[in-house]
Amino acid sequence: MTRISMAGKFAIETRKIVYMSGDSLAPREGIANLSELPPETRFSWQKKPVLETPGLTQATIMVEYPDASQAAVKVPIEVLPRPVKQKGPSQNVSIQFDHQNKRTPGTILSGNQRGTMVDAFAGIGLLVKAVKKGLSRHRQ
Repeated sequence: MTRISMAGKFAIETRKIVYMSGDSLAPREGIANLSELPPETRFSWQKKPVLETPGLTQATIMVEYPDASQAAVKVPIEVLPRPVKQKGPSQNVSIQFDHQNKRTPGTILSGNQRGTMVDAFAGIGLLVKAVKKGLSRHRQ
């Protein structure tokens, strides 16, 4: 009678690994069905992947089962670029106002009309004035 090795019994499902330079990377991250494999199963890189250049690459994971049988699976690895921190002061942002606007500040707009930043701030100003006026009456 032929004995089937664990490598023949278990199907390994892989998943794409997303890696950012400087992070740690373990071969088991590329195995999607870890919970279905025997707990003593070990994982290693066949050849340590080179992860210096952003983009998509591939690596081979060696799977060793408790009965010493082995399997090799290829996994895709997406290497993300590390965000670059900006040095020095941040750049200023300028906002341009529509000085040709003839509407009364605080006008309520309807339909497809669009207000300007001036309208928005004027409306807030009217609201603050009304609240202050109401509070001062309430205190008397």
